[in-house]
Amino acid sequence: MSMNEKLATLTHLYRVLENTLKGHPLSCHRGCPACCTLNVTMTTLEAYQIIIYLSQTEEIDLLDRLSVFSDQPRFIPNLTINALARHCADSDEIPEEQHILGEGVCPLLIDDTCAVYAARPLACRAMVSNRDCRLTGYATMDPFILSVNNVLMQFAEHIDRDGLTGNLTDVLLYLSIKENRHAYQRSAAIKGVNGLLANHALTVLMVPPEHRQPMATVLKSLNPAMGKIG
Repeated sequence: MSMNEKLATLTHLYRVLENTLKGHPLSCHRGCPACCTLNVTMTTLEAYQIIIYLSQTEEIDLLDRLSVFSDQPRFIPNLTINALARHCADSDEIPEEQHILGEGVCPLLIDDTCAVYAARPLACRAMVSNRDCRLTGYATMDPFILSVNNVLMQFAEHIDRDGLTGNLTDVLLYLSIKENRHAYQRSAAIKGVNGLLANHALTVLMVPPEHRQPMATVLKSLNPAMGKIG
């Protein structure tokens, strides 16, 4: 599967989420920075799309901001979502996450506005709330939407199964290096990257029994794109 096909499939995932959210009352809107923190995670494919977007908008210099944030405390995942799903399916003991959360804002947030909003990763698109988080201090999400988010993130990792997952800052820093970016474009083997996790193919979906029937509609809408990658 070519890089362009992977990017097109990722865009399809974003569209499926957008269509699923229609009709759900949400307080989220562009310009609300409540969840724009240092703790966002994403795949290398999503980071690659962001870099393309910054190049097209002539804002590639924004990547220079990343080094300022590289030493700040932030969430570093121990497992990708597909690895987590496999552990759960096998009833394995799940390694505990570090739960180190940074208090700073996302390095791509400029004047309370996302500089890559059109190309923002799935984790950002999926973080929605029925109530204004700035008033409650926390997000209120429909449980089914949470299940949809998990499934779409599983597919996003599956598309990029030869890539990596990690904190937004770390993944962008890795791909901001031209040699790494070119190796990723060639689907060259990626090994020994500090702070980043190897992605996994999707083997089992994280869908609770009560959501299996409504999830069938979401999965059907994914078929045209996902059928290309197996």
